Amino acid sequence: PPGHLASSPPAGSASRPLSAAPEDAAEQQQQQHLRHSFTALLPTMSPKVRRLFDLTNSSSSERHKINRKISMEKFRLREGDTGSSAVQVVAMTEKIEQLRIHLATHKKDHNTKRGLEKMVARRRKMLQYMERRDFDAYARVVKGLGLVIPPKQKKK
Repeated sequence: PPGHLASSPPAGSASRPLSAAPEDAAEQQQQQHLRHSFTALLPTMSPKVRRLFDLTNSSSSERHKINRKISMEKFRLREGDTGSSAVQVVAMTEKIEQLRIHLATHKKDHNTKRGLEKMVARRRKMLQYMERRDFDAYARVVKGLGLVIPPKQKKK
């Protein structure tokens, strides 16, 4: 999804991260993520050690976990919030994207396809609940995730 931090470039690398360029040091520090939660040690690390623990050297599951954590932090209501509707929708969206990438490679994986369809339906129901209960949060989540909501169909 656009705006997500898929991986950070190694220190000294000419490539830029997928997200916008940081404007100040605090923003740059926030965007720098390392494997195994070594982000707190970042100022004391040598460039070689930093490259070793950079996300470019991580597995796809580690990158997905970091992306999910970053996305959930944007929409949480308080510290440690994992149960609010907005955070659940964000977590489901990250998992849906992960499954879509998997299905692009493994087209005949029908069990995963069925699981993906169930998860999309669960996310849609959660979004409908949010639309009824808290429209401001619903609008913020839909806009923040870049979701396209189809128009409602009239019942016969």
